[in-house]
Amino acid sequence: FCLGGQPVIELGRMKCDGVLGLTAFHGLFDGALDVPIGATGGKIDPNKMKGRALICNGALDPYVPEKTLVEAQQVFQCLGWDTEVLNFENAMHNFSNPRTVYDDPDAPFGYDEEASTTSWNSALRLLEDIFDL
Repeated sequence: FCLGGQPVIELGRMKCDGVLGLTAFHGLFDGALDVPIGATGGKIDPNKMKGRALICNGALDPYVPEKTLVEAQQVFQCLGWDTEVLNFENAMHNFSNPRTVYDDPDAPFGYDEEASTTSWNSALRLLEDIFDL
């Protein structure tokens, strides 16, 4: 499973009344700070939260430097999302795909069972919380 960061940020930016939760698995957030955040002026108003956002990231993912991850979290929060970040210490990009096997040991991709299982279970808990399942 894979759902990138940019589409999730865009969905979070839209005014979709029925969207109460967002999840990004090993997403890319290039240019996250370029996303228009509207009239908030970059300020977080805890009284105007739209719902919850979950960002699941591999700390060893070369496509998402720590600075970009922090910026993405700030954007989600400024857009009105109560945001949780799971940054898996030993995981690379594409950590949720068990078929990610490369002959090149330096490839920046790799399956990580713990990150995959934890991120998936966290997403399920998010849905359970939102929909009282």
